[in-house]
Amino acid sequence: MNDEEYKKICKKIKKVHDKITPTGRLSTARSDAICGFLICAISDGLEEEKKYVGERSYKRYINDLKKCGITEKFINKEHEREKAIRKFQEEYPEIIHALLNIDFKNQVPEGYEPPKSQYNIEEIIDKKIK
Repeated sequence: MNDEEYKKICKKIKKVHDKITPTGRLSTARSDAICGFLICAISDGLEEEKKYVGERSYKRYINDLKKCGITEKFINKEHEREKAIRKFQEEYPEIIHALLNIDFKNQVPEGYEPPKSQYNIEEIIDKKIK
């Protein structure tokens, strides 16, 4: 799940589960916990999360996610996708390395000359020092 999808889903969760306290403050504790559970479930899998948080909390989180339209099937699908991405990254690190090592210094059009300043920095520095 990319960052944009995650923000969209968390926004939906917050819309459903954020509450206003009796003093008038916005409470995001529940929605933050649900978003955290979702990320861990996608990363580790639902079975691992069930072991980690316990049966009762697991069911509560799943029911809270269902209220937002997020199903166990969706979480499992995203988990499988994340596993495939991790496997690819482990098997082909040279491709990932090549993609991440882009030389940005040579990203200019042919014939490009950097602008020349009318000011000489050495002269400016010398004047301030004297």
